[in-house]
Amino acid sequence: MRKPEHLNKRAYGYYERLEKILNGKLKEGDENLLAVLANCYVFYNDYQEDLMARPAVQAGESRTYKNPLHDMIKDREAKIIEISKQFGLSPGARGDRMDKEPDKPDALDKI
Repeated sequence: MRKPEHLNKRAYGYYERLEKILNGKLKEGDENLLAVLANCYVFYNDYQEDLMARPAVQAGESRTYKNPLHDMIKDREAKIIEISKQFGLSPGARGDRMDKEPDKPDALDKI
């Protein structure tokens, strides 16, 4: 599998961790989606840090509004969950895979 060259150092670190977690389950072509997932983690963490450094609610000239980072974090969370499921990295996805795997015949089935 070809390693992505466009990732920054932090994203590449996530990429390598995910690659180890998915040891042996990746196919050729999966590296692109895995790179997107690694980038999502980087952005998610950056947005979280930015939100911690800024007020959750911001005052405008005529009204108060929610910091847009909330929506950016929510968007990254959704992407992370969506892509993670495709790799079977969520409890639900692992359960779905187990349900789809055919049962191995046991001694009673052979009778």
